[in-house]
Amino acid sequence: MDADKWLKKGTELDNLNKFSEAIDCYDKAIEINPLLTEAWYSKGNALVSLGNLQDAIACFEKALEINPKLAEAWNYKGLTLASIGKLQEAVVCFEKALEINPKLLESLVGKGFALNGLGKTEEAIDAFQSFIKYASPEQEWLVTNIKGFIKKIKAELSKKHSF
Repeated sequence: MDADKWLKKGTELDNLNKFSEAIDCYDKAIEINPLLTEAWYSKGNALVSLGNLQDAIACFEKALEINPKLAEAWNYKGLTLASIGKLQEAVVCFEKALEINPKLLESLVGKGFALNGLGKTEEAIDAFQSFIKYASPEQEWLVTNIKGFIKKIKAELSKKHSF
């Protein structure tokens, strides 16, 4: 099989939550074509699903080395970094994703949570409000949750300022 077929098979297995088998297919695709960005990116996502976050970050970095304009890889690298507490690095990734694709609204949400974790509440609220402004009707459930979160962090902020 050629690299694209291995990639397709890996994606099919990924969709069935067979992540280890998917990774094997992505590895075969990468062996055939080490510059196949989508195989590196997909392998990274499968590794995240298995909880292997450091290796996932390495895969996202390899995908970005090949194609630094892959906004989704910047976004997932940011999400993965945030999940291991590297919030400042995550913010940088989300900003790069948004530079490349301003419509990748998931990066605004990730950026907002990372900024909030860094104690940059006002900047976090700005990111969340930008998401709300541009969210599609399909994202209404997330908009509702984000509005609730903004309300919560504003209340916490006003408590801090009242002392």
